[in-house]
Amino acid sequence: MRNFQKFRPFFGSMKNKFLIYVFTSLNFLYLCSQKRFYENVIRKTMENSEQITEFRHVLPLQIRWNDTDKFGHVNNGVFFEFYDTAKTDYMTTVCPGVDWEQVGIVVVHIEADFVAEVKSGHHILARTRTSHIGRTSIRLEQEIIDSDTQQVKCRCTSVMVLYDLHEHQTVPLPDEWVKSISEFEGVEFKRTN
Repeated sequence: MRNFQKFRPFFGSMKNKFLIYVFTSLNFLYLCSQKRFYENVIRKTMENSEQITEFRHVLPLQIRWNDTDKFGHVNNGVFFEFYDTAKTDYMTTVCPGVDWEQVGIVVVHIEADFVAEVKSGHHILARTRTSHIGRTSIRLEQEIIDSDTQQVKCRCTSVMVLYDLHEHQTVPLPDEWVKSISEFEGVEFKRTN
């Protein structure tokens, strides 16, 4: 203990950098070790759950240390970050080749029902599907589920519009998008106003 006191100023100044390094390293190791686990979870979920067939897009999510509050569960505001991550992946997967410098997707309405708590040790997935296509809008339904138990933790519905970033106005969804989404979902969507 006496030797430590001599180096206390050094450790005090390096403490934050060291903690950041440790958490970053542990996070990386955790992600590497979980990659195979999540691949198996998605495969098993797709094979064994009738409910998942309604959701063709499934994305594993990592619960970060800062996502939890002092009660040890994921704060409800963090769910919207999870949903944004899944929405982004869904749109880039289903509608490839979009020039995101020209157009953007803007959320104009979002609502969520919190069904059950998520704790830091849970393994979760986000499921996303399109439920409606309008002239300029898309309605998405999403769920956060526990991949081990298949229990739904939260449900979300959001309406997004296609927005021209240069003209600063909504624009109709391209026919290619409607076709791509219809093919991906296995449903022929008819545009409504």
